[in-house]
Amino acid sequence: MNDSIKTFTDYILFFGSSGLTGKGTLENLLDINFYVKNVSDLQDKLDSLKEIKCDIVLNKHVFCINRRSFTEKKSFVKEIDYVNMKSIIRKGGRYYLRSRKGNETKRETSNSNTFCYDNFEEGFIRSANDERLKDNYSFAYNQKQFSYALHYACGKEDDFEIKYNFTVTQLIIPRSESWARLLPRIFSGTQKLERFDVDNKNYVPDKSLPSLSDIGTMVCTLGSTSTRVRRTQVPEIFVDYYLPFNLAQEFTNTADKKLVLITSFNNDILSRSFQYFRTKAKLESDLEEVLPNKLKELIILRPGPMCGQHGDPVNVKLEVEENPSFTERILYYPRYFFKYKQQYISEARKIGLRTKLSELIASCIYRMPGSALLGYSVPVSKVSYVSSLMAIGKKSKEAGPKVEVISSYQIDMIA
Repeated sequence: MNDSIKTFTDYILFFGSSGLTGKGTLENLLDINFYVKNVSDLQDKLDSLKEIKCDIVLNKHVFCINRRSFTEKKSFVKEIDYVNMKSIIRKGGRYYLRSRKGNETKRETSNSNTFCYDNFEEGFIRSANDERLKDNYSFAYNQKQFSYALHYACGKEDDFEIKYNFTVTQLIIPRSESWARLLPRIFSGTQKLERFDVDNKNYVPDKSLPSLSDIGTMVCTLGSTSTRVRRTQVPEIFVDYYLPFNLAQEFTNTADKKLVLITSFNNDILSRSFQYFRTKAKLESDLEEVLPNKLKELIILRPGPMCGQHGDPVNVKLEVEENPSFTERILYYPRYFFKYKQQYISEARKIGLRTKLSELIASCIYRMPGSALLGYSVPVSKVSYVSSLMAIGKKSKEAGPKVEVISSYQIDMIA
């Protein structure tokens, strides 16, 4: 072991990363600027060290379980945001992220912040062939790894390196009703990934997945939509209650677990009048009271109607000559609006008219007088940001279980 390097490893188990809120949350958890701006996680780790005589390595692992594979369209490679960076305290001094400027010395330039490597792999996860087990499994996975080396400095001479290693592993398990049952077996500490070897054109045993006991944080952004219910024939109550509750029940196999859960704005009138809100209220209550093993920390986000766009954005592209005539310009707009209408209707059918209408209403009432009566509308980007912030936040040091409820208004003010 290298005494000049101190390593910290954080595991996050993520359900719902393919949804509207989940995509934004995952993007934040893999964004280096999110950690440059929110340094409480880093500062907490530095404070845990009696002496700091070495560089720091932070391993950030996110395990996403989805029914279908999805590809993150946005690049993980980010330019460092020096404008919004925050300083850290080390050995009584205040350290700032070193930026690359024209007047830097040669030594400082060589220690500039860098994107280190980028790796992608895919393969399978299989259970051991045991005839005694009725539910042997085999499913695909893919994994993305990338790294940043950041240099913090206090003055010209005193500096040190912090390396962020990001790994996001997507496990594709089509039958969501099996997720809770398989969770302890997949994360047993001995389950190996079988990586596809491009050179030899076969699958080879690779590193093991961690034990569930070593995963301290779970993020759940699962939620049903009317279109998904019609398409999958899975009842709303399964996605809105039974699935997250059963997953939390398996997750809490030790006493130091944290769950970040996104539900919905609610009140007594709504809970009595509508099944959806009644289900959400029951989930919150049962996670706090009914779980056999209590969560150390339960953080509940209750956003109101969310401003955002489900599905793919409407993007109309029509070929136009370089120097169109006046008549061609006039004819262009009817064609454009016709194509736009076609795509919009197609997306509305895909995600559901009720969901599309909710998006429109949320955008119209955001920060308008009286919007609190409808649950206080909030941008989905802010919900994603706050859920990410809670996921990496310092764990509670309170002796008993801690329950924190964050309202839609609070989400809007925090982000």
